[in-house]
Amino acid sequence: MSQSNLTKQMSGSKILESNVEAEFEDLKVEEVQDDSDDDGDNKYQYKVIIVGDGTVGKTSTIRRFTEDEFQQSYVRTVGVDWFIKNVSIVAEIPAQQAAHTESSEEGSQKKTKKIEVCFQIWDVEGQSLGSKLLSSYIYGSDAVILTYDITNLESFKNLEEWLKYVKHIFSDSYEGRKSSEKSKDPVICIFANKCDLSHERKVKRETHDEWAGYHKLSSFFVSAKTGDMVNLSFIKLAAMLVGVQLPQGQLEGATKVIVAPIINYTAEDKSETESEPKGKVVKSRTCCIS
Repeated sequence: MSQSNLTKQMSGSKILESNVEAEFEDLKVEEVQDDSDDDGDNKYQYKVIIVGDGTVGKTSTIRRFTEDEFQQSYVRTVGVDWFIKNVSIVAEIPAQQAAHTESSEEGSQKKTKKIEVCFQIWDVEGQSLGSKLLSSYIYGSDAVILTYDITNLESFKNLEEWLKYVKHIFSDSYEGRKSSEKSKDPVICIFANKCDLSHERKVKRETHDEWAGYHKLSSFFVSAKTGDMVNLSFIKLAAMLVGVQLPQGQLEGATKVIVAPIINYTAEDKSETESEPKGKVVKSRTCCIS
């Protein structure tokens, strides 16, 4: 890419980011005005960025969460795209806070409170690791989702480079940091995508757990195609950002019911199975049965 094109792209991205931030601020004002009479609701807004190699399903995961849709054909993300999603969670109130509630509310049930979380999710193309465009979007985010494909070992190995890059951006040595700004480390977690293809898994669960444990990162196994665990993972991420615990009922309600496809074998397939001779020798790698 030429220097002039790069300059145009960077200036265009700044304009896009400023427009999005302006719209996001308008959304914040509208939410506060609409619910100003409800003092019990707590509202939070977080910027989340999802990174990882290309074709691991970053865009598909976001679209499943925000629109409950899945696109069968692969369309590469060029530059950056963004999504808005509001979620409501019910969190348990710590015992110290519950002690200050009204004395008339006595009973053995745990106290809860409703929390509104607005996600501003940024989707960056997977081929942009190390670019200035990527760093400008990662910097200042509240959460970073490292995503890989369980059927692609290389995408998992590259998480090490993605994690190093994210940590560098939030370090004191990052050249894009203003001297007056104080860094706040984001919540970093892992999304292991395409769990519907577990029969083609190339990354062992033990390898995943060992790497996540070494770096002390929370991880979620999801499927953008079926929607399995996608909503629940984002709800747990919201709770991590707010710093609250979710009751069991909230977790169960966020779990998506997956409908398994039913295969109807044709009469021809059935006849071929029944026509096999009983005395046929079946060979395998371990034994021979006659």
